[in-house]
Amino acid sequence: PAMEAQPREKTLGFAPLVEELLTLRATFRHNGQWEAADAVRDALLRAGVVVEDLREGVRWRLADASQT
Repeated sequence: PAMEAQPREKTLGFAPLVEELLTLRATFRHNGQWEAADAVRDALLRAGVVVEDLREGVRWRLADASQT
């Protein structure tokens, strides 16, 4: 049987997609389209990605099972 990917490997596999969605979200936020920006964040969370808005910028990580 195939081994399940470790969290870091999972992150690396879809990092470009997450980054692209975060760029789209940033555009929505810049244009004051708050509902659209929130929809992107919520969709990422449903996919198991937590988005954290920090003073330095945006950070993302894989969600713990309790966060999805």
